[in-house]
Amino acid sequence: MPRTRLLHPGFFSNEVLARLPATTRLLFAGLWLIADREGRLEDRPARIQMAVLPYERHFNTDKALQNLADCGFVTRYGDAEQKWLQVNRFTRYQHPHPREAESVIPPPPEQAAEQAALGATASFNVSAHARRHADALPQREQAAQQLAEPVAQQAAEATPRRGRAGLDPDPVIDPVAGTPASSGSSRSGDSSADLPGPRSPRTPLDRDTRDRARAREPTGVVPPLAAHEGDQVVDGKGIVWQRENGRMVVAPAT
Repeated sequence: MPRTRLLHPGFFSNEVLARLPATTRLLFAGLWLIADREGRLEDRPARIQMAVLPYERHFNTDKALQNLADCGFVTRYGDAEQKWLQVNRFTRYQHPHPREAESVIPPPPEQAAEQAALGATASFNVSAHARRHADALPQREQAAQQLAEPVAQQAAEATPRRGRAGLDPDPVIDPVAGTPASSGSSRSGDSSADLPGPRSPRTPLDRDTRDRARAREPTGVVPPLAAHEGDQVVDGKGIVWQRENGRMVVAPAT
């Protein structure tokens, strides 16, 4: 199926292409429309003529394709059973749609050999990088071990050990009694001795104490300063304010 392609301005100024007949140059541009995304198509002159030049009945398409091949614009390859045609430098000037189907036609032998050489070079570079990484791995592990040894030694020196200079490690504080826990219970294997006991329930405040505490909480709205030191003022919420040291504070409960 013909596709939309780009027409490069160099098509009209190419001196080698200009030596060919005008119909041959038109045939060359038509090949771009029926080639796949890699610039390849079946080398079938009669079918190509019906797709590109349907009204040129007396035109020799096979000869025109050979002229294009002799000038280096296309490459004709294949065997006796199947023949293909490659538009040279097709991907340099054309930008196929990303959703266009991949080519199912094999590349020319020269192009296939070039791609194989590039693939071998890429795989060799990857293998060389892997070898260098593998050679440097023991050195990295040795350097990491050298850096970790001083840290481990400092941590070991900072940790108190039993029997060093007759000192025991820091005692474990009993969370209930607030005293050091005895080491005998831990050595005996009784784990229940080290467990904290149940917490004593909090004694709730009675309502009068809670109301008095709330009454002493400032509301954030301080009344105007009283005239004399010690004078008291009751605000809208019933809180008694008293002047002390030149400022208003909540009066103590009586």
